[in-house]
Amino acid sequence: MTYKIDSLIGKIKCPVICVTDSGQMEFENGEEAVKHPFGKSYRIESIDTDGTQVVLKLAEKLPDGDVSWSDDPNVSLFDGA
Repeated sequence: MTYKIDSLIGKIKCPVICVTDSGQMEFENGEEAVKHPFGKSYRIESIDTDGTQVVLKLAEKLPDGDVSWSDDPNVSLFDGA
């Protein structure tokens, strides 16, 4: 099974670097990054720039049904209870 990243990335006109847990990939622009099939489902963790390139740090999406609703590991559903 293959996955694509968020189609909004296709609007980026400059070179894009996607950094994942398995390394990094360079693309001519956002449209090329969106076309690339990924082996895992990723979400965009951060967006940065490096000179004339956009750097996307991608993190694996949690499966549906997971109760970890916050990206902050220090936040708990039961905090303050």
